[in-house]
Amino acid sequence: MDARNKAFQKLKPPCVALSQAALASMGSNGDSATVVPGLSNLLKVLKHPSVLEALDEKLADYVFFPLSSVLRQLEKVSFKAQELTFECISLLLDTAWKRDIAPELGIQLMILLTFLLDAKKEGAPTRLDLEELYVTALKCLSKIYQSLGSSSRGKNALTSAPHVPQIGKTLTVMLENVTDSSLPSVQLVALEAIDSFCKAWPDHVALSSSFFPGFISSLARLLSPKPSDKTFYKPLVAGLEFLSKLLVSVLGDDKTKSLPERTQGEGSSKALDQVWLRATVGQVKIALSNVMKLRTRNHVQVRRALAHLCLTCLKNCWISLEPARDMLLESALVVAANDEQIATDLEHFMVINESIAEILRSILYNSVVSLPRLMLSADDTLRQRTLNQISLNFRLLSDGGMDLSMVENVLAASVRDSIVNVFSSQKTSTLISEQNQPSSMEIATLSESKETSMPDVVATSGTQKQIVLEMSRMMTQLATNDQSFQLTRQLVASLRSHDEKTRLASLWASLQLLRAASESSLSDMLNIDGIDDGLQDLLEETYDFALQMLNISDYETKDWRIRALSLEVVTLQAHFHGEGFRSEFIDCLYPVVQTMGSSIPELRQHAVVALNLLAGDCGYHSSGEMIIDNVDYLVNAVALRLNTFDLSPQAPQVLVMMIRLAGSPLLPFLDDIVESIFAALESFHGYPKLVGFLFEVLNTIAQEGVKSPGLQIEEDMNLLKQAMILQRPISVANLCLLLSEQHSRLEEQELVFDSQDENIKEALEAGEYVGFHNANKSKPSENSPENDTLEKSSDSKELKEGGSLPKDQAKTYELLLSIARLTQHYLTTSSLELRIKLLTLLKTIFPTLGRLEDSFLPLINVLWPVLLPRLHDLETFVVAGALDAITLLCVHAGSFMKSRIEDAWLDIRALHARCWPTHPRTYPKLALDQSQESPTFGFKVEGFTQVPGAGISASSLRPSSHSPATGIRNSLVDLLIAITKHIKVNDSMLDDLFEMLLPMAKANQSVHNVLESANPDALWLAFSRLHSPI
Repeated sequence: MDARNKAFQKLKPPCVALSQAALASMGSNGDSATVVPGLSNLLKVLKHPSVLEALDEKLADYVFFPLSSVLRQLEKVSFKAQELTFECISLLLDTAWKRDIAPELGIQLMILLTFLLDAKKEGAPTRLDLEELYVTALKCLSKIYQSLGSSSRGKNALTSAPHVPQIGKTLTVMLENVTDSSLPSVQLVALEAIDSFCKAWPDHVALSSSFFPGFISSLARLLSPKPSDKTFYKPLVAGLEFLSKLLVSVLGDDKTKSLPERTQGEGSSKALDQVWLRATVGQVKIALSNVMKLRTRNHVQVRRALAHLCLTCLKNCWISLEPARDMLLESALVVAANDEQIATDLEHFMVINESIAEILRSILYNSVVSLPRLMLSADDTLRQRTLNQISLNFRLLSDGGMDLSMVENVLAASVRDSIVNVFSSQKTSTLISEQNQPSSMEIATLSESKETSMPDVVATSGTQKQIVLEMSRMMTQLATNDQSFQLTRQLVASLRSHDEKTRLASLWASLQLLRAASESSLSDMLNIDGIDDGLQDLLEETYDFALQMLNISDYETKDWRIRALSLEVVTLQAHFHGEGFRSEFIDCLYPVVQTMGSSIPELRQHAVVALNLLAGDCGYHSSGEMIIDNVDYLVNAVALRLNTFDLSPQAPQVLVMMIRLAGSPLLPFLDDIVESIFAALESFHGYPKLVGFLFEVLNTIAQEGVKSPGLQIEEDMNLLKQAMILQRPISVANLCLLLSEQHSRLEEQELVFDSQDENIKEALEAGEYVGFHNANKSKPSENSPENDTLEKSSDSKELKEGGSLPKDQAKTYELLLSIARLTQHYLTTSSLELRIKLLTLLKTIFPTLGRLEDSFLPLINVLWPVLLPRLHDLETFVVAGALDAITLLCVHAGSFMKSRIEDAWLDIRALHARCWPTHPRTYPKLALDQSQESPTFGFKVEGFTQVPGAGISASSLRPSSHSPATGIRNSLVDLLIAITKHIKVNDSMLDDLFEMLLPMAKANQSVHNVLESANPDALWLAFSRLHSPI
């Protein structure tokens, strides 16, 4: 009593004040705003814990008295006053009226709240402004139903005939708040109120026959939003949960299994029987078909709630909802494909109900059959959903031990046709890659790549890549099942199809399945002996097909992606066997390296990655190490193609790739290959493109050969010093040095002659000496191939017997020497590109060959007759290259070039006059003698300008930056500097050199230093004459 009295003492002041304010506001001049403070004070007191605990029915009636005064003028008071009033009533419903509210009061409050919530009545306010009011009113309705349903008199009041129309009106208003409200909070409490009504309503027949159709219709509207409607996930989740409970309570098998077939007599239209059930289930199925669209919603809670709805209906309404079984199970399957929790629930349900497996198998069959058509659909969501559904369904049935032979018969063909459709939908322009032979720079870049990730080659556009990714995931999931072997076997069997698209699709699908299966096996820590023998046989068969595809050229297949996938098969086999795969290199290594020279850039990149993967899987540190370790296989394969006069560019490109990958350590193994190249050049010199490929190999050998550790170029300071000394007046010390060197050389020659005399004597005694005349008869011509062979043998003997290089470096040197000598036969070719390549090749290897004078100087005798005429070439690039080559000869041969330069001096002076036609003359007597025939040059020198009267300034001699003759001028200046620096020329030529280089001495310090080192007095005199002409 003490607590109740204390609560009464606390409630009395606000209740009295509210009564007075309410009575005052009822007058014509009353202000309804005065009730708001009174309501606020009363609500504050009611929320006090001690008051809430002490509230009973009498105290509730005492509090409700002033509230009833406000309710009588509900339309007059403000919305805030309405909200506060219903909050106070809600507290009373939570306490004193929770279990047994007076039925008459409950019905009156329900009618009043219905009037308040009716949005269709005239003058209804905008709901967006009254969210809290509507939420409070709907909560009161829910609590009223809970209170009425807790007592028998309350239930009787609900079902009494006079109240039924009003009950219907209230339900309609609540359903409108569910479907039409844009406020999720209002929708949620409206669903709670309807749920409370269903629990409180005692008449199951009336609920099922009268109210159930309206509930289903409204819920279908809520759960089938239009794409343009803005919906929130919480009302959808709550709606799905309520629908699930509603369906079980009305259509549960325990409720419908005993229904009669048909009810006769009065009131049969509202009776529950099989006729009613069939009609109701038909309407429910239509509604559910719209609700099932939520399985594609982005929010996971919505999809999960839908899956729970489907599983709940299947478990509790298996018989009654038989027409909707497939739809419910398929929707649950779609959700489970991306939700492991739902997938587990579905798997458990399969154990309970064996009939589920039959439906799943039927769904799987239909999905597989329709898969090729779906792959052409523009609906990405539909494709992805179907693929995920097939994967999960196949796994569930396979784990359940179901017989899938019927499905397997169509699965392989369907998967293959689906992939064909995906690949066929790509535009033709995206499939045809630009086919160009790789350049040297690109080959070098590829050989340095360390990439180990295979790029996707079967898809081009973003959409195609997404589809291929989804298909790959499906194949990976299928591969983890025991029954995937038959699928793989059928796909591998179709690799030999005559249709290229079918081969591509079968190869891609087989590769996905085999890769996933092998990775699964390796992840289980099983070795090769633990892998299923059938799977191993399929991998071997696929590997054999891949090798066959890799051995064909770019022009023998229309779709290069087959060869790219074949590379992936080879790497899979290598990954599967590890270092044991090395024994297969004799068959597969050459085709892989050969693919690096493909005319298709994507295929080249794929081959580089494949080579890196092979090296890693087989225990090599790099692909270069793998090439060197297996050089015998590769060299034999290349030599076989060259010796059989194969005109395709693959063999030369393979050599280039091998050399780039392995570097100079590979070169000592290529002596036989170079001989085969020489033979091919001799036989097919009329094929410029093939000759170009072959010289590309030689150029690569040269580039890598000069990098050999034993052949690294170091500046010979003694030779440079000697060249400078030769330009100065000879001193007594220098003369003694020269005489000493000459004496040593004569002694060496005497030893050689003595040895030769002994050999001749022995030959005469043995009867083997052929005599001088016979020897001359058998001596080949200077430029014949036989002469090349003899010179090569001689050089080889010199390198082996008297050379100063280690054995491996001597072999590399011999290769470079043979290559350089070979160029004499092709420098006169009509192909501009080949002439430029040859001159570039010579420039690359001359510095290295110059290390051994005994081999280098004879080479100059061979090349000079074909190199000098290149100065008269029609192409400026060739002329510039020839000048650069002659420059290197002067640098590394020194005074040996003196007589040749003297013979070519007229050409050099004429070339200089051609490049600088207005060159000022310091020495008039040095102008070209008009009585002599001036050499002619085929190229045009354009772009050079000289300002009249500008003298010999550096700017007046500078050619245009875009002039085609710029290269010739630069190369000619370098040649003149090299002659001045390294060759002892006569005084007349030295004067010419001063004449030609003097205008550049001021602007170019290196030119000035060279002239000063040659003859400082002449340089001083020249400058004197230049500034004070005589």
